[in-house]
Amino acid sequence: MKSGPDTAGLRAFLQEELRVPVKLDITRNRRTMVSYRWTPEGLILRVHEMFLVEDLRLWRTLAAFCRQPTKAVREALDHHIRAHSGELDSSRRRATRLLQLESQGQHHDLAEFVAKLNAKYFKRLCDAKITWGKEPVKKKRRNGIQLGSYDPETNIIRIHRVLDAPWVPRYVLESLIFHEMLHWMFRPRHDGTRRVIHGRAFREAEIAHPAYERSRLWVARNLEKLLKG
Repeated sequence: MKSGPDTAGLRAFLQEELRVPVKLDITRNRRTMVSYRWTPEGLILRVHEMFLVEDLRLWRTLAAFCRQPTKAVREALDHHIRAHSGELDSSRRRATRLLQLESQGQHHDLAEFVAKLNAKYFKRLCDAKITWGKEPVKKKRRNGIQLGSYDPETNIIRIHRVLDAPWVPRYVLESLIFHEMLHWMFRPRHDGTRRVIHGRAFREAEIAHPAYERSRLWVARNLEKLLKG
């Protein structure tokens, strides 16, 4: 095995193995390590740069995944990803240190919610950081609003600043942050060619939270006010 970037080598190998033209896109996206799409012209493949290591056995597994993503093939790719997760986590920690995180708002301390939820539901294993998002740019009218997000590359949860208000109930923030922490636990996976973000286990865990339904109803009833904020 020889380490080092080899985009041309991987593309040439896949084209010979699959007998079709291959358009290869190398990414650093931690959210989706491998994705592909078959077209009449051939294969369009996006893979994380960790697959550029010159390892013919790994590349054959990657070709087999594109041909037919069986359980055994998916497990082999998952093993490779887990084996390189330490390198990715180191890069992620360096990136996180460069970001300005602000969990203490004017009315709500996000870190307090994370600590409580981590102890109660995640056995204190969740190492995600949390911050309020940037100050929103004033627009004439918003059609929608993303109240929270989780970035697996930086391991950061962001909460929209519109929720840092005295009229926002604590249970709404708790339910929202719990949802984003579940994204830390249940990473996106591929089911054949379909990317699954909110799978059955995710949904079951989310609905089990005691504030889930009440929070969902509150957001629906106060959406207009949130959009104006």
